[in-house]
Amino acid sequence: MRLLAECGRNWIPAFAGMTKQILPAHLHKGDGPEHQANKTCHDSCNPLSSPATYPQEPGQMSYHITGVISSAIFLLTIVGLWAQLVLIWKRRKNESLATEQSTAVMSVNQFVSSFLAFFSFFLYGACLDPFNHYLVWPRLIAAILTLAVLVEIFRDRRDLSATMGVVSCFVMLAGSSLALVLVPGARDLLRGFSQSLIVLATILLAQGYLHQVILIRQTGQTGGISIRLHQFFLSKDLATLVFAATMGFAKGWPVMLLSAVSATTKVITLWHFRWVRLKSAQRMNSELPP
Repeated sequence: MRLLAECGRNWIPAFAGMTKQILPAHLHKGDGPEHQANKTCHDSCNPLSSPATYPQEPGQMSYHITGVISSAIFLLTIVGLWAQLVLIWKRRKNESLATEQSTAVMSVNQFVSSFLAFFSFFLYGACLDPFNHYLVWPRLIAAILTLAVLVEIFRDRRDLSATMGVVSCFVMLAGSSLALVLVPGARDLLRGFSQSLIVLATILLAQGYLHQVILIRQTGQTGGISIRLHQFFLSKDLATLVFAATMGFAKGWPVMLLSAVSATTKVITLWHFRWVRLKSAQRMNSELPP
């Protein structure tokens, strides 16, 4: 045992001396360039060793916060579209309205333009890099529900405008969705088109709501139009405007443009609900005996 201990005391220092002579000094001192490079990589790749290694882009947090809030408020739009469908179904079942269509006074033009607004945002968000979930998924649901409203209008009227509205909207939604999923590079090809589509949708939305207002003023009634739908739409437009501001002007200008015009048309349409009530009150007062 004493012999083994003496051998160990002699061999260990000798072996250590040999490694110092054979290997470069920086490998066992820990201050060579490779070690420093590895240490730098370790420090930069390890979030626990250096908490400042993940740079935060300015406005990134506000972008996500306003995106979540905008999407949450957009749920009111989805609720409003569902309320519009429920109102149509109730009017269709109501026997007292048998002489009037369940979609009376509802403008095909206005709902097609609303579909284009939802669809253009859906397509634009899908073509952005990175993919904008806050724009895509809520607008896809809204576009589908708007298409359902157009189907109900078609069931009542079965005329050329209603047929063309349903068919064209369905083809756009189904075709673009398949292209985004199946065609390589479709996002790059459709990005510029989606921006142009938003500008076109803005123009069509403005004239569509103008047509709706004209119908209200001509008939003196709101018919099957849901006031809740337009109230929720206005809330959605205001929230989307705030969200678009956090996207930056370069990416957010199409969203700002359409949301601002859309909010203006909703205010005008909502005012005409009050106009109808005032006209009805004036008509009733004029019919009273003196």
